Amino acid sequence: GGLRADWILFGRTTMAKVSVGARQLQIATFGGVGLLSALGVLYWRSRSRPLKRKVDADPTDAEDFEAWGKELLTWIANYRKRCTDLPVLSTVKPNYLRDALPETAPAKGETWGRIMGDLETSIVPGLTHWESRKFFAYFKPHASYPAVLGELLCAGLNVMGFDWIASPACTELEVVTLDWLAKFLNLPPKFYSCAPGPGGGGL
Repeated sequence: GGLRADWILFGRTTMAKVSVGARQLQIATFGGVGLLSALGVLYWRSRSRPLKRKVDADPTDAEDFEAWGKELLTWIANYRKRCTDLPVLSTVKPNYLRDALPETAPAKGETWGRIMGDLETSIVPGLTHWESRKFFAYFKPHASYPAVLGELLCAGLNVMGFDWIASPACTELEVVTLDWLAKFLNLPPKFYSCAPGPGGGGL
């Protein structure tokens, strides 16, 4: 009887320890899974949420340049949409900008955000809005959206085409497009880059 009781007590103690261990393992497992899940959610949110631009940052590195570039393109697109609602001819008085700006250059450059603010408050009111549909004076120099993007691309590449070795693609593209222009205008073949003798396009 005593031996049987001892075995029963031993069995219950062992089962209790196993049960506690299993529960601890279960808690640890679910805790680990929960932690990994939380980290996964935070990672997903960090990847899906757009990067916050530093408000007072200047576009001196690639990240800030990209952020401000997107903001500037948005500003240009919005300006093109709303300029028709603005007075075509500026209503400012002569020397308005001289009175608004300091007499001497700033000792330290201003942030890009401040410059964009000055653009809206000081420059736009003094513009004659050539891109307005109500503008009919002088000549119509409409810069199409592709042309604006082309200028942006040229500025970004920043290559010089004064001779072939400086930028072969730039120089040859200029020659090809000038040949296109000469043919479009129905100019004599001597204006083509491939024409023999002096004149024409040259590398």
